[in-house]
Amino acid sequence: MILGIVSATHLRYIARVKIILTLCAAISLLTAARAQEQLHVQFSQKRSLYLQYEPIDLTVVLTNTTDAPITLATSAEGKPWLSFLIFVRDTNSIISPISPISLDPVTIPPGATRPVTVNILPHYSIRDTGGYTPQAVISIPGLPPIMTGKLYFTIGKGETLWKKNIY
Repeated sequence: MILGIVSATHLRYIARVKIILTLCAAISLLTAARAQEQLHVQFSQKRSLYLQYEPIDLTVVLTNTTDAPITLATSAEGKPWLSFLIFVRDTNSIISPISPISLDPVTIPPGATRPVTVNILPHYSIRDTGGYTPQAVISIPGLPPIMTGKLYFTIGKGETLWKKNIY
């Protein structure tokens, strides 16, 4: 009989934990939605094929959808407001940054749009041929980061297609 009471108590405890976890997840989603409601982010690149050591420009277009200006700046801890997750396509491993992205603060008036283009080559060790998958991360203090969708690009070796000797 005691086993039955413990089981019922345990089941009620599990039900309470599930409710609390569901509420926490909902609050987290609402907070993330709040950040994305304030700032609409588009992520693009001009090309999907690059030669080794060629600049790789990625563009983030930010639109302020609120009625107040939004300022994006490096945090007090030194974390840049814009960073990237770069995945090696074959292994899905993440490439760590070799230097932080240093950007000036950006203030976006209500309803305005600001494009920001970054050459990621100096900041990430992307030197090998193959496929890569970048994803932009926008950090706003006090809110969860906004993560864009993923892009795809390939780095290939250059080849000599035609050669002529001049004597």
